Amino acid sequence: MLVRPAEPRDDRAVAALIYETAAGRFDHFAGDRDRALRLLRATIAKPGNDTSRDGIVLAELDHQIAGIVAMFPMAEGDKRRRRFNRAAMRRRAPWHWPRLMRLERMGEELDPDP
Repeated sequence: MLVRPAEPRDDRAVAALIYETAAGRFDHFAGDRDRALRLLRATIAKPGNDTSRDGIVLAELDHQIAGIVAMFPMAEGDKRRRRFNRAAMRRRAPWHWPRLMRLERMGEELDPDP
């Protein structure tokens, strides 16, 4: 097994694995599965959000991605989530924004304190 940081060539596979962790949540943010995967591929490439490549380490078996771990300091969680949410909102029409902001607040309430 090889453990290494995620690279741009991994973005499609990493996006699919991140999507599986909370498919319904990502569908709410993006609109549907295909849009959610496109959103994740875009945000993976942008440092400083909760899905960005700068916090992802992956495991490879036989040159295939077997799993990922997304990690960053817990104290950065709210800031990183807000950056992801802003990226999601830029991809949605303004009439979706109130619902997305409610989802963001719900996520903040559910997260544990650092």
